[in-house]
Amino acid sequence: MRRSLPSPPLRESLPVPPSRVSFPALLVRVLLPLLPVRVLLRVLPVALRLFVPVRVIFSTLARVSTL
Repeated sequence: MRRSLPSPPLRESLPVPPSRVSFPALLVRVLLPLLPVRVLLRVLPVALRLFVPVRVIFSTLARVSTL
């Protein structure tokens, strides 16, 4: 179980425009209706294959750094 670290007060000093925050979500909302289902089914396993090793590497790095 991970504890979420308290975020440093960077948000008060650096105002982030809301368009930049919601850009990936907006991109997904725009591109998902345009993608045919075949392309989505072809891309999704590849993305999962790429995502899982990266997550494993980061979790092992986090464990090593906490030791």
